[in-house]
Amino acid sequence: MTRFTARRGEGFAAGLSSPSPRKGPLRACLLLLLTLLGGGCAELRPYLLPVEEAQTGAWQRHREQVAALQEWTLTGRIGIKAGAEAFSATIDWQQRGEAYRLRIIAPLGQGSYQIEGDPGRVVLTNERNERFEARDPEALMEQNLGWSVPLSGLAWWVRGLPAPGESPRQLRFDEEGRLTDMEQQGWRISVLGYRKSGVLDLPARLYLFNDRFQIRMVITRWET
Repeated sequence: MTRFTARRGEGFAAGLSSPSPRKGPLRACLLLLLTLLGGGCAELRPYLLPVEEAQTGAWQRHREQVAALQEWTLTGRIGIKAGAEAFSATIDWQQRGEAYRLRIIAPLGQGSYQIEGDPGRVVLTNERNERFEARDPEALMEQNLGWSVPLSGLAWWVRGLPAPGESPRQLRFDEEGRLTDMEQQGWRISVLGYRKSGVLDLPARLYLFNDRFQIRMVITRWET
């Protein structure tokens, strides 16, 4: 291998390439300094608490407290975008164990819907009091609303928790051990803010998307 030797007068580069034993430690220090300075120019990343640390600390405590919440009601607004189509509505969601009732009321006569269900059965009622029943909530919603979201997963996501079953990926937490981002069931879920409900910190704003839909939720009230 050809070795390039600096000539006298080539300055800083010559000092780094000098084989002199006396300059070896100096060269190492300079290289370390350049590495550290170069790292300072790297893009700043969001705060990321390692999953292992989070599970044994604040995240684990927060998760256990919120997961114990089996009965709750939330009120807020939802916006859905699918390609060039967009839809917005107010929502009222009551959860009692595994049973739920979700009311979706769109403005300006765009329609209102009520979705009631439990595992294995869901009924959708529209503003004309027509009832549609199915075993699969997602298929029923897409057929009647034009969009869908896994309600069994969303019942956990709106509380800032991963749903049981499929392992979530790329979890991120804030400094208080609360979930800020994850991927699960083909969706990317971001909690953009929290609010107090009693002693619990519960999501106030969420953004969810997959390869078909973008969903934004603003939760204005929690009842726990």
